[in-house]
Amino acid sequence: MKRYSSDLLAILDNQRNADMPVRDCAYDVQLIDAHDIVPNSKNFYGIREIEELATRIRLSGHITPLEVVASDDEPGKYTLISGERRRAAMLYRLEQGEIDKAVIPCIIREDLGNRGFLTAEEIETINIICANDYRDKTPFEKLDEVQKLKPIARKCWEQESDRPENFRMYFAKSFLGISPSSLQRITVLEKLVPEAREAFEDNLISYTALSELAYKPESEQREYLAGLKTGENAGTVAEVQGKDKPSEAEPQEEPCAEEVMPEPVADCQGETEELPQVTDSPKMPLTASKSVDMAKLEVQARQWVKEGLERLLEEAEGEMEKAKAKEDTARAALWDLRRAAAALAIEAMS
Repeated sequence: MKRYSSDLLAILDNQRNADMPVRDCAYDVQLIDAHDIVPNSKNFYGIREIEELATRIRLSGHITPLEVVASDDEPGKYTLISGERRRAAMLYRLEQGEIDKAVIPCIIREDLGNRGFLTAEEIETINIICANDYRDKTPFEKLDEVQKLKPIARKCWEQESDRPENFRMYFAKSFLGISPSSLQRITVLEKLVPEAREAFEDNLISYTALSELAYKPESEQREYLAGLKTGENAGTVAEVQGKDKPSEAEPQEEPCAEEVMPEPVADCQGETEELPQVTDSPKMPLTASKSVDMAKLEVQARQWVKEGLERLLEEAEGEMEKAKAKEDTARAALWDLRRAAAALAIEAMS
């Protein structure tokens, strides 16, 4: 998914009061004790791989400054805007005896007060999401972002004097900077039962399979997720779609190739003639020059195919939603099958 910052911050900048004083964009970096930095209760991102991050900080001797804002409730304390993992990594190093004091470089942001028609809480939410723009996010973190930004986007949309597009189009393209079908791939996770998030976090099911599961009724979702915990289900796309179950009638074994003997061909006079012998070997693909890295080319080829499949998946999801909006059940079912086929192909290449 495209990063939010460029589109989102541009909209916010346009919504500022015209008479708001211009501030210098340069910030002073100050050293602050990690114990004086209070985690932000609005930060919904997971804290992962702390030990690995602590090791990288120790080896490089560098830590990107945290972003904080002075606390209104506790003098001398600061509320964290960005840097939850970095703070945790420094505290981990302190616990391990690697450092004597967890002092961290910080950028102290200005007070996040009301800005135009947006409240201080909405401004804080936007700052948290934009400050975490660099992260590798889970699908559910992306969903949380969308859910938290949606009411803010609606307020911005309602303030627009000219609205050429509907809200969904505005939210996807103008506010988030992604396509409506990409937004659909995120929001489809809203249809999942709560147990699905836990299964994904426990690495019991892939994201693509999870997206397929979201289209099933809640009772079927819970039944399938229960099978994941017992080991009965494997969490693959094909399995969720029900395409890897063996059929009731087992196909008969075909004879091995060496057991199949060519039969003589009889002509109309009752005589037989032998089949012509094949002497030419099948043509092989062109051999690349030894200077060509075939492994690299193969990776590039697979990536090319995968990107094409992802485009087809996006198109199928978009067409399916259009058909559903028009209540064209047959066309929606057709595009749903195409979507499932593309998702299965992508999963097979992962």
